[in-house]
Amino acid sequence: MDISAGSDDNRLIDNTITDNPTDLINEGAGNCGSGNTIGTRAGNPLTPCG
Repeated sequence: MDISAGSDDNRLIDNTITDNPTDLINEGAGNCGSGNTIGTRAGNPLTPCG
């Protein structure tokens, strides 16, 4: 999954994203995630959704 720059304030909830060279690339701002299973990551970390 690629969250590109300018894609901001998204909520990723209860996803399984694995088995890709890079599973999550987060270049946006203010994105959060809860209940996800994510393998490899790049870019900004996801903060927990409140």
